[in-house]
Amino acid sequence: MIGEGLVYAAFAAAIALPALPAALELRARRDALPLALDPEYAGDPRYLGKSFRQKIAGLLRDCEVGSDVQFLHRANERARILDDYEAPAGSTQTCAILARGAASVGEGARLLDLFGAESIKVGRGAMLRTVLAGGNVAIGERVTIARFADAERDITVGPHAVLEYGAFAGGTCRLAQHVAFHRLFGNPVTVGKMHSKVEAARPAGETIDSDTISAHGIEIAANTLHTGSIKSGGDVVIRAHARIGGNVIARGSVHVGTGASIGGHIYSERDVVLGYDAGAGAPERSKTVHASGSITLFPGAYVYGSIVCEGRGETR
Repeated sequence: MIGEGLVYAAFAAAIALPALPAALELRARRDALPLALDPEYAGDPRYLGKSFRQKIAGLLRDCEVGSDVQFLHRANERARILDDYEAPAGSTQTCAILARGAASVGEGARLLDLFGAESIKVGRGAMLRTVLAGGNVAIGERVTIARFADAERDITVGPHAVLEYGAFAGGTCRLAQHVAFHRLFGNPVTVGKMHSKVEAARPAGETIDSDTISAHGIEIAANTLHTGSIKSGGDVVIRAHARIGGNVIARGSVHVGTGASIGGHIYSERDVVLGYDAGAGAPERSKTVHASGSITLFPGAYVYGSIVCEGRGETR
């Protein structure tokens, strides 16, 4: 009996011991307060760019042109204050550049953070950590941005560029073909030129005045007018020139065909493909396209608002 009791005691201890630290912490309540999360960070796609501008505003206001100062309290980094700035082709800059005017970066140059109160142009094959402009940003072919680019106005991104985090524009964010990204924001984000949609050219299709919900895959036929939302336990396929008034939510992938439009958000637990001239949102109706996997954007594809993918995004 004693031996059996010891076995039960040992079993109970094996269960209780892993929970002991949690029980002690719960009793002490040292972490009872909620985490201090900045709601702006969660809700504003351009939070990083706006935060950067706020942090350097004092430097631009108080420091003389030509001075080198400690950069954002980073012990090993300096920033140089200039009026305008031009990085020669193939040059390397080891400090951040804060320009009160315009800035340009030559082909193949290597920089850290670059801020220009006016517009910024980045030449072919250059590599930068961060790019922020008070005007427009023009990013050339095969440029790599290790963190992000942010412009108060428009951003254009050349072919084969790599945006390791993303690009965010107060105006249009226009991407060329074969651009890699994770997050984008613009009004709109578009691949190449947006083509106007001529409704009269489309043959009339079916009208669905309700939500469509299924545990399985869902396919919406071409030219369909679907006024409600779509929720699928599988994949969603929306054929050419269909119009969806609500959201599209899928446990699988979402494929939006040529010329189709989504009035609401798109959420996929796998991949999202926006075909030629397909898109989401509208002016003054900012929406989000989110994929746990990849997002592929074909020429003419557009989104008014945010594009977010946990995997790799790419334009075709």
